[in-house]
Amino acid sequence: MTTELFDAIRCRRKFKKKTYYAAKDPVDWQKYKEQRNKTSSLRRRLICKCIRSKCDDANGDPRAFWTIIRLFAHSKNNSGDNTITLKEDNEL
Repeated sequence: MTTELFDAIRCRRKFKKKTYYAAKDPVDWQKYKEQRNKTSSLRRRLICKCIRSKCDDANGDPRAFWTIIRLFAHSKNNSGDNTITLKEDNEL
């Protein structure tokens, strides 16, 4: 986690707690939604960047590569479908 992500989370919480819950104004709710979306997209980008860098470090070692992939692909909801689809720039 970076300081940029921490700041985005802090700002998102501020919009929700201090502005929307206090006033119940639709404008404040819109500000919260925009910040929530920015925070989510930033988090996704950082996770992709982390996966990419860790996979590059495990170059040539399949065991280390799959250990990293399993950490991020694990889901509490076991759907029975064990396929992993990796997308980057709308390409499989």
